Amino acid sequence: MRRYRILIVDDEPDLLTSLVRTVKAAGFDVSIARDGESAILEVARFAPDLILSDVIMPGLNGFQATRKLKENEASTGIPVLLMSAMAGPADRFWAEEVGAVALLRKPLDTRDLVQRIEDVLAAREQLDAPKK
Repeated sequence: MRRYRILIVDDEPDLLTSLVRTVKAAGFDVSIARDGESAILEVARFAPDLILSDVIMPGLNGFQATRKLKENEASTGIPVLLMSAMAGPADRFWAEEVGAVALLRKPLDTRDLVQRIEDVLAAREQLDAPKK
């Protein structure tokens, strides 16, 4: 069975530690970045199958980093799940506008988070499967 690679981007150390623990326990390989600029560099190095990113961060925020990743041919197909404590209609609009799969509301339920990651990866796998 293939081990998927997840890039987790968050500037809050305690939350980052918790997310890494949760995602690793679910059987995924994990890399981290602490801001949008680092995330873009880490995508090129780590080649993740999915990115889980906070929205509110110093420097490039999650919306800006996602837009840049979606504009790059090498990373445009990587699904991005954004996370924010502020997940109102305007926030959801901007998440969709920049190409994120979803905007998840913090605090996150770990079971729901893992299920969402698995669902997105399964959908991506079906899209990438050769047509018969």
